Amino acid sequence: MSSLTLSTKELSPNVPRVLIVLSTSEGWSRGILRGFMGVARERGWAVLHYHPSADLAWLAREWQPSVAVVGPNAVYTPLPFECPVISLNADRSSNNIASVVPDETRIAELALRHLISRRFAHLTTFRFDDAPFAVAREQAFIAQAQKQDAH
Repeated sequence: MSSLTLSTKELSPNVPRVLIVLSTSEGWSRGILRGFMGVARERGWAVLHYHPSADLAWLAREWQPSVAVVGPNAVYTPLPFECPVISLNADRSSNNIASVVPDETRIAELALRHLISRRFAHLTTFRFDDAPFAVAREQAFIAQAQKQDAH
């Protein structure tokens, strides 16, 4: 029987169960999912992927994951998991959740270095919305530009 069709009861209790709650509407999230699937194949993990609109309490109860990986659109507060939780692309460290997020300061440093190396004399920023990452990236860029006396 294919691992895709195994029920929870058919899985060995020794097989780590990784629940990934992540919208795949953006390229970065599809890349993350591909990476997890590759590692899961190598290590023999069982992976279950669901969209953030799924009933996370039901998934936690029925699938009993070893670890839950949640993206920025998982809106449950608190998250209904008794296992370790890792947040991707959303800083939930204030809720004692391990968070893997981009280093906005480093991104700003690299962007600024690139623009200055191309001899751009006047710099500005724009963003499409007030998403937390967008605000953080803009603030980091402005701070780095001021620090390097760029204008």
